[in-house]
Amino acid sequence: MGTGALLPGKVRDFVFRGGRRTYGTLNEQRTLTIKQALRVATLGIKHYLQTELAIRNLSQETYVASLPAIDSIRELLTNEYIYRLCPSVRDGIVNSILNQEWNSLIDAHYADKMFGTAGVRGVAHRTEEDVFKVFKNGLEIPRLRGPNWINELTVARVAQGIIHRMKTAGEKRIVIGCDPRVGNLQLAEMLARIAIANDMQVFLADKECPFPLLMHAITQGKVKIVSNGSRGATFSTYDGEAVSPEGTLNIEGAVGMYISASHNGRKDNGFKFFKGDSSQAGPEERRETVKEINKLRWEDIKVAGSLDDAKPGQLVYIGGKTPVQNKGYHGAPLLDVEKQHRGAMLELVINPTLLRDMAPKLVLGYSAFNGAGGNLFRDVAMNIGIKPKNFLSVDSLFSPDGRFLPFGNKMPDPGDVFGAGVFFNEFETQYGKDALLLLNAGMMSHDPDADRAALMLALHGLYKEAFGGADWVLIKANLHWSVLNYYRFSAMAEQNGGNIPNLEKRYVMLSHATTDMIELVARHFGIAVKGLMKDEKTGQKLNVPEADSRFIVGMNYAADAWRVFADQGLHNDSVNEESNGFGIFGSAPLHGQRLGHNGWILDKDGFLASLLTLELFAYLKSRNMHYLDYVVEMSRKIGTYIGSSMLPLPETPWTGPTGTQMKQLLLNWAVDREKAFLRGETVKIGDRVVAGVTAYRTNKYPIGSMVNPPDQGVKSTYSDGSWSNVRPSGTANQLRGYQDLRNPRVATAETNQAAIKEIATTERMAVEYNRAMFLQIQEDQGIPTDKII
Repeated sequence: MGTGALLPGKVRDFVFRGGRRTYGTLNEQRTLTIKQALRVATLGIKHYLQTELAIRNLSQETYVASLPAIDSIRELLTNEYIYRLCPSVRDGIVNSILNQEWNSLIDAHYADKMFGTAGVRGVAHRTEEDVFKVFKNGLEIPRLRGPNWINELTVARVAQGIIHRMKTAGEKRIVIGCDPRVGNLQLAEMLARIAIANDMQVFLADKECPFPLLMHAITQGKVKIVSNGSRGATFSTYDGEAVSPEGTLNIEGAVGMYISASHNGRKDNGFKFFKGDSSQAGPEERRETVKEINKLRWEDIKVAGSLDDAKPGQLVYIGGKTPVQNKGYHGAPLLDVEKQHRGAMLELVINPTLLRDMAPKLVLGYSAFNGAGGNLFRDVAMNIGIKPKNFLSVDSLFSPDGRFLPFGNKMPDPGDVFGAGVFFNEFETQYGKDALLLLNAGMMSHDPDADRAALMLALHGLYKEAFGGADWVLIKANLHWSVLNYYRFSAMAEQNGGNIPNLEKRYVMLSHATTDMIELVARHFGIAVKGLMKDEKTGQKLNVPEADSRFIVGMNYAADAWRVFADQGLHNDSVNEESNGFGIFGSAPLHGQRLGHNGWILDKDGFLASLLTLELFAYLKSRNMHYLDYVVEMSRKIGTYIGSSMLPLPETPWTGPTGTQMKQLLLNWAVDREKAFLRGETVKIGDRVVAGVTAYRTNKYPIGSMVNPPDQGVKSTYSDGSWSNVRPSGTANQLRGYQDLRNPRVATAETNQAAIKEIATTERMAVEYNRAMFLQIQEDQGIPTDKII
């Protein structure tokens, strides 16, 4: 055990074995040895870089940063152990050399993929054609691979590093799952075989599964066996215990690995790992894991020949109440983790009686965005009493399919206007316009790994008129989390004679890129807003105004802050992210528990957010009230409305060192604004004068050659409390522009219709301010505005 290929039994006769062979290009045939291929690559890459440097598309520093790609290509072509792990790696690289795909070769090889906002995420397939080839033939086809892209080799290397660290810490259980992206079931099985070869006990999802489901599973201790494989009446666990078919197995505290690129486009993939308390790895865990990875030789990667190599009890499947049809379970038991996840969420509903009474009257549209969440959320909806005929799911978006066909080469992101438009059009095509009139619980959706939730509304009558005749509106997460917090605090107070219990111990959290409207809602009820922003290297608190009231983007930072506050006896009522993430962490776990008391996993969960949204719609139904009228009611209570916008620049991330160069160039614009403000100069963004500037420097990751870059953005505030933020993405070569735009006229409008028109105007203006800011950035940095905006 431990010397097999990463994808065993699927090597075909096209494999390049180091001798001479013929490669086809468009108009010619060539015969190459590895030595010749390396020479062609070296000359081709250097010539390409020198040409880009000469025409000033490339800086000298980017030129130097690109050269390590040559050494990486040499290693992948000549290392025999890499070839044994992945026999088609050579074919893919040589084909790219012959096709002179220099930029792609550099991008795949110039660096090792780093941990970003949530794990590792990036390019997996060079072309759309590669996506469909993998879907049809599997991951083992010849295609370009490299250490800066997501593929069998990079995933295996990260996994082996994690396992080394686990074994040092005495941890022996590991949970593995994936979303539906092409090839991910193969990657998940590969991870299981690596874990088996390293003497770990493996809990492997039996199908594509939601990320929050795995995170909840590892907090649950013993889980019921629903299928005992082929082992008969009893079998031995990995610890040597005899278990009956009606028994349980302990999954508690396992470390998790999950293959997903979240809501990225279909050419991308990614890798997350999380701890036994259901939080993603924090800065310290990432640093220690990177150390382990950097110490690895390719020879250190162990992989079992097949899952059948597992010892008795070493392999356990996790899933639902019944096995997947026509799937081989290798004689291993199956645990039902879905039932516990579905049932436990109900404990966080504020008014279960109201939900139970009103659920049969609710009608909702639903889309899984071809992700892993469809069946599980349908079960959640049915479990609370939604009638099957009232759960109107879109067939073309329901089943797991990593090709994400309705979205083309765009992101399957339910929080994006494009994705919402796909959902609306597909719904209307399937059900017709008349069905839109029935949706009194809105249109809900989840991203492919189901940790994000989104809401959109079909518009009719006065609401449609207020939004300029639009058929639908995407309710941005900033607004919806504000509304959801407002409802929950109102319901808590109503149930307790107008007073929220233990008010002095309650708090909410939000990231530094999330709307201030949530803070206004919380403070209206006397709820504190807490956070913790630290330097990644020193661990010291950042010297920024929000250091104690916000967390850096990424739920693992919220989890780190929560641990501090839990030790102080405080209770978290919500964790909110602009990027459609919502959670409830609760207070410190009770003795013997891993979940926070009256809380949930230490991350976002799209199912939880949607369940609580259904409770909100049950409440609105009981009042015969429209969602947007409730927004007006909330705005009048807190005294204003805040519209928001997030836009990426560019829409499709740049690649390679040139992409890093562009990212740095544009971010320098924000740094220049910061410096000008500190010099006492008048700084304007568009027609607005900046009243304050905050740069967030956390030392989380480098950005090109920038010294101490603002890796979490530069925020500009204005005299009315509005703000904008230019923040570099943590997972791609692009910037993110944020706007938080205040409009007190919503609160003072004479009628609800007038107030709703103001809401629509505010949301539109937030987008326009973002676009204007991007145009200003490009113009000031000398980039033609028709090039990337």
